[in-house]
Amino acid sequence: MKLIRDLYFKRIFAVLLLIGIIPVITLMAAVSGMTSAQNDFLYEVQSSSIVNQKRQIEVSLEYVNSSMIRAGLSGTLTSGVREKREAKNFQSFNLINAQLKLLNSSIFPVNDIILVSLQQDWVMNPETFTTIENSEYKLLVEQLAGVKQSSFWHYEDDFIYLIERIPVNSLSGNSMLISKIDKKILQYELDGDSLDEGVVILDENGHFLVGRPELAAIVEYVKASEKKWEQLQEGQAIQTAFHHENYLCAASKSDLNGWTYISVVLNSDLKQGVESVYHTMWIVIFSVLIIILSLVFWFSKFLYHPIGELNELVDSNLSDREEELQDEDESIASKVNYLVKKNVELKKKLSDREEYEREIYLRKIYRNELKEITSEELINHGVITSPIDGYYIHVIGIKYYHKAEQKENLEVFLFGLKNIITELIGIENIFAPVVIDHVIYVTHYEQYMSAEGAMLQLNRTCEMIISAVAQYMGIGINIGVSRPVFDTAGIPEAVEECNIALRRVIGQFGACVFWGANEEKHVALSEIKIKQKRLQIIQSLLEGKEELCRKYLDEYFEKMDGVEYYLFKLEVNKLLSDILDCYNEYSIQPDYTKMKEITDFDITKDIDSVEKLKRHLWNHFLQPFNEKIKEPVENQKVISEIAEYLNEHIEQDISLDQCARYFNYNPNYLSRMFKKLFGKTYTEYMIDKKLERCKELLSETDLSINEISARLGYNSPQNFIRVFKKYTLMTPGQYRNQQNLKKEGKN
Repeated sequence: MKLIRDLYFKRIFAVLLLIGIIPVITLMAAVSGMTSAQNDFLYEVQSSSIVNQKRQIEVSLEYVNSSMIRAGLSGTLTSGVREKREAKNFQSFNLINAQLKLLNSSIFPVNDIILVSLQQDWVMNPETFTTIENSEYKLLVEQLAGVKQSSFWHYEDDFIYLIERIPVNSLSGNSMLISKIDKKILQYELDGDSLDEGVVILDENGHFLVGRPELAAIVEYVKASEKKWEQLQEGQAIQTAFHHENYLCAASKSDLNGWTYISVVLNSDLKQGVESVYHTMWIVIFSVLIIILSLVFWFSKFLYHPIGELNELVDSNLSDREEELQDEDESIASKVNYLVKKNVELKKKLSDREEYEREIYLRKIYRNELKEITSEELINHGVITSPIDGYYIHVIGIKYYHKAEQKENLEVFLFGLKNIITELIGIENIFAPVVIDHVIYVTHYEQYMSAEGAMLQLNRTCEMIISAVAQYMGIGINIGVSRPVFDTAGIPEAVEECNIALRRVIGQFGACVFWGANEEKHVALSEIKIKQKRLQIIQSLLEGKEELCRKYLDEYFEKMDGVEYYLFKLEVNKLLSDILDCYNEYSIQPDYTKMKEITDFDITKDIDSVEKLKRHLWNHFLQPFNEKIKEPVENQKVISEIAEYLNEHIEQDISLDQCARYFNYNPNYLSRMFKKLFGKTYTEYMIDKKLERCKELLSETDLSINEISARLGYNSPQNFIRVFKKYTLMTPGQYRNQQNLKKEGKN
């Protein structure tokens, strides 16, 4: 019992118990992680599976949709639906029938293709051609005729229908192309012959659409649980129990038509197996824990034995303790602490003495009292730890303007100022800061790839020191920096240059002066309007003016001379981003292998100067773009075909996106080609062609304004009149009267 009450035995027991229990905790975490990973894997597999199945069906349905759109835009169907069901037109109907058969044979999972002419009252599919009244699709056509959409879905018990108006317009489309899809085909495509898993499809309103009834019942059960249903809709796989069985469900919503695909998989056996393994592992863990407790107690006794002997030995050596130890506790630590305390105090005195001697030595350097300075002497005085000859060595003087009434306040001020300097410059590559006559001297040494790299680094550091002191201490300082020297013998000369640089900014605040080649170059970032130059580069790039672009690039980098290093990098990355936007606009592929050299630009590395960076931008990004946009527009014949196609189908209200998709072009690129070739945008071109067609119909036919408006795809006669008057300065009626008067005058 005495052993158990002992403080050190308790500590040993606690440490060993902690060490011994770590493997148990690790094992517990592994078991828990294994179960969690198993579930996560099942969830991930199920989620991935339903996404793949959804995508498989979507690809087929997208192909059905695009095939119907192409067929609906073809001249065969758009002209054929206006023909009456007469013998003289049967040649046209044979062509239509051939196209329907082609669609029906090549599209999966379409059960039938139906073409309906509401205007001429007939229905055609690959097998039959009859009137709407006598057609088996009579009721379907009557239901669909009233839907004011250009493309939509319709559902029945056994079939799904995809409808496209002809022409492609919800108002002027007076005919329909209908794809009939058998739900059983969709279900078999999703489920196959498996009975343990399947897929249920819900329509955009959440109603049952496709799937086996027993799986639909499971989905309805999940929907009754709001929490599980929300998780399922958010894309998370869930487990649910239904009729004494466990099921794993995952869902994915289609962007094509809003359908929700839900997979249901029976996993009762797998879950029971995992739970059995899980329980067995917990029994093993509990047994291991009992064994560990026994071993820990035995090893604690074994390890405490020498500590007990040590405690007795310390007590014997401190039998005549001094008064200051009388009130201490009886722990070994307090006893040993007293023995080493005196030794620590002695070491601190020696350390303070070394620091004092090092400061005296540095003061002699900055007062130019030492004519010869070597790396060996600096190492002997503890200033540096290894030779620095060959490094870029700069002497930096920080002049502060602060008068403290009491010595204690001045010491606090200098302590804060030194901390800011050492935090920003670092303590590894500097001599310890020394204060002499309101100037803090610091000698900085570093290895750089180039003098320009050293300059940029010091610029940034000095700017940060000036800003930090102004912000946190509320005073102004000036900084003088010497030219770089490359051996310790040049330090006295560098000190003199630093002092001269400081004298040049007497009366100023927040200035930094570099002596020599960089004399009077200030670190503080001035107000430079470089954004305008960047925009001029992009504008000249888009206009294809190569010489002007090169000129603006030179001026851009001239404006950035003296900009802080990290702002310089940020601005260059903005320019690169704008250039890449131009590449995307023209669908041109840039050389991405050259981008990393700019984003990782460092003046001390591969691209080691601003001039090299400028050449890199020009050679790999700006000049290639200029050469690309100067090339003649490819496939002039294709552009002519597009214009001819639009002229032939001007009454179908074809948008830019539809036209680009039909000819497999990027909409932005197609718009730019129109502007370049025709001198007008795609919309302006379509308006001009529509107005020409309007004028033809007004002068050569007796169609009413309402009929012409609907025929050309305007959403109302008032909108048609407004547009016509805007571009011709007269109404359609006035134009028709004017043309009639001209005809009467000729007659």
